[in-house]
Amino acid sequence: MLDNNFMNDSGGADRKPPVDTNDVNGSDKNRPSARIAFALFAASVALLFCARQFITVGDDWLPLWQLTQEIVFFGLPWAIYYQAKPDAKPFTRMTRIPLGRGGTPIQTGERGAARPIRISTCLVTALAALIGLEYFSGMDTLWVALLSRFGLNLDTLGQWLAAENSEGLFTSLLAMAAAPALFEELSFRGLLLPAMERYGSGRAAVITGLLFALAHMSLPGLPTHLLLGVALGMLAIASDSLILPMIYHFAHNAGAIMAGYFTQVDATLALRELLSRDVTLTVFIQTAVSFALWALMIRSVFMSASFGLPKTAQGSPKRERFPRGLAIAITLLTLALLSVYALQFAALKT
Repeated sequence: MLDNNFMNDSGGADRKPPVDTNDVNGSDKNRPSARIAFALFAASVALLFCARQFITVGDDWLPLWQLTQEIVFFGLPWAIYYQAKPDAKPFTRMTRIPLGRGGTPIQTGERGAARPIRISTCLVTALAALIGLEYFSGMDTLWVALLSRFGLNLDTLGQWLAAENSEGLFTSLLAMAAAPALFEELSFRGLLLPAMERYGSGRAAVITGLLFALAHMSLPGLPTHLLLGVALGMLAIASDSLILPMIYHFAHNAGAIMAGYFTQVDATLALRELLSRDVTLTVFIQTAVSFALWALMIRSVFMSASFGLPKTAQGSPKRERFPRGLAIAITLLTLALLSVYALQFAALKT
């Protein structure tokens, strides 16, 4: 918006208009570096792979080991980057939160003022995550059935145990729901996503979703992690906040943990149950219906999440040409992670 005195004096014609502080593209100079963000991510994934290969813990220490992985391999790279580049902190999307007075605008970093996220939006987001568990269960059934046709012994891949008491439930929720929701979102949607957005928001959501899925190194969960990764990236962009992706991530993981606690079905038993299910027309119909319901819920979340944002905050940043070197690096890392899945595939052949 131009200053009222812009043309009032004789020299006004030669004066430059003040910079619009709400211009998204004007602040791109402080956007996280895609090359550095990707380098940190690649190093973290490499160290995580080595740690999982050479460090073995007992069942009693599994939650603590999971918590350590989340802090060291996902939270630490985010903290290191934004400590070194404090000017990039607004792009971490941690300032638009479901707090504040009624309709009072709050500041969203360099993207202008916006209304707080509505509490109802947070609740609908959590509900969408819980409803989505039914859809992802059906999709996992179809995926596992496909893998089993290749003779894979998938029931050896269980990585978590059902909590047997309230203390175990609390530690599981902390290590396997709260920690991933915080640290993985900070790493993927708080650093990698905004760094890639300079090449287009849609492309950034797909790239980070793919890397999110591959970094989990879980063959049975690959389709679920891929779809979730893309959806969470799009949710972060639509809401200009990490709060809703964190809520969804936590509700998704916590719902699975709670289901395991009340049914005493851990990952291994859950995979065996999926393997024992016949892939019939009923399974396809249930999966399709649950997907439709989940998609409607997600759509309502997206519409509600963007409410109260200035138009500049909802727009995509100016798109730059994707650098060839970064494309090659991402391709090489993707192939390296796919080789992990290939080795896992070969090891599971019966």
